[in-house]
Amino acid sequence: MVFQSQHIEPVTEYTTGIVYLVNKMMLDKYHTVAHEGGTRSGKTYNTILFFIDKAMEEALLQISVTSRDLPHLRKGAMKDFQEIMMSRGLWEDDRWKETGHTYTFANGSYIEFFGADDIGKVSGPGRDYLFCNEVNFFKYIVFRQLVIRTRRGVIVDYNPIHPKHWVYDKVLTRKNCYMWQSTYLDNLPFLPKTQVDEIQAMAEVDPEWARIYVYGLRGSLQKGQIYKNWNPISIAEYKAIDAKEVYGVDWGYFPDPNVVVGMKAYKNQRWLRKILYKQNMSDEDFVNELKRIGCDSNSIFVAPSDSGGSKAVQYMRKHGFPITYTVNRPPGSLNVGIKALRTKEVHYVMDNELDFEVGNYTYTLDSNEEITSIPVDKHNHCLDAARYVELYRAYL
Repeated sequence: MVFQSQHIEPVTEYTTGIVYLVNKMMLDKYHTVAHEGGTRSGKTYNTILFFIDKAMEEALLQISVTSRDLPHLRKGAMKDFQEIMMSRGLWEDDRWKETGHTYTFANGSYIEFFGADDIGKVSGPGRDYLFCNEVNFFKYIVFRQLVIRTRRGVIVDYNPIHPKHWVYDKVLTRKNCYMWQSTYLDNLPFLPKTQVDEIQAMAEVDPEWARIYVYGLRGSLQKGQIYKNWNPISIAEYKAIDAKEVYGVDWGYFPDPNVVVGMKAYKNQRWLRKILYKQNMSDEDFVNELKRIGCDSNSIFVAPSDSGGSKAVQYMRKHGFPITYTVNRPPGSLNVGIKALRTKEVHYVMDNELDFEVGNYTYTLDSNEEITSIPVDKHNHCLDAARYVELYRAYL
């Protein structure tokens, strides 16, 4: 398709959400617009939609969209951009440059996508507008470098997982920042009933998850937090570690997810990343997902064999994924594994599910609100998978 002119009138043939309208009303009045809120509230989608219209309204605009890394962008903001453009009949293949992940419009405006771990992009040329998607996973020094190279305005969005964060202290406190809080209820007309039902079902079984992801409220400091002082890192830092990656598996279905984590080790240090975290997966779905993410028969997997895991282990082995080590979980093994992991210096790749678990996996409290030695059996799926790998390493 060829654009007829650069004077295309936006916002006339489709419906926008509240987040879009907030951007439209506030970005000219404030330097920074911050969207804090729960899951499926339309933060990312409507901001991408807003910047598409912005690029088409005004010639020669330079717009940057960035998130913690390029793989995350491909699954999120970049995917939204391409779907919106195609659904509106605006996409032209020759205007998209895969090498620079940049789309140039007929009027000379462009939108580029890059990861916040791309130092060359972060400290490189400037732009007119900046969108930082899931900015809570950025390092402040990276965010600052991006902002000082932005001439006109900045939009950020995030789920408020962390009880304390530099975004709260160094961004939201500025006089030139406008913060809007949203939830899935603000985006209800655009959500399929199945998604709404799942959000509401999860809210019923997990109040702390609901606090952040349903109601868009900030995470709270948890008394009795089990894993403290873990160091968040980027995926680029993780990949740079020259050590064999071992995969830990924690079985689930619903509401508990199937989980796979990767762990690297050197002496007393551990590096951890979440690879898969998904509900409602059959054994066949699980194996297909492993193939999609690049696991093969040479991968080292560690998984529990009890609690329904035996059948899944057999299925994996039958389909080319040998479980190298199955973990038995006799009484007392939980605290043994936790103690082993707590004695290590752990670096983990920043991620919604993993960050949430690290902050919310706690010991139970007794009637006097004193911390016991018994862990609460929730917010622990990634952490259980990591614990299995640590136990496996203890036997090497």
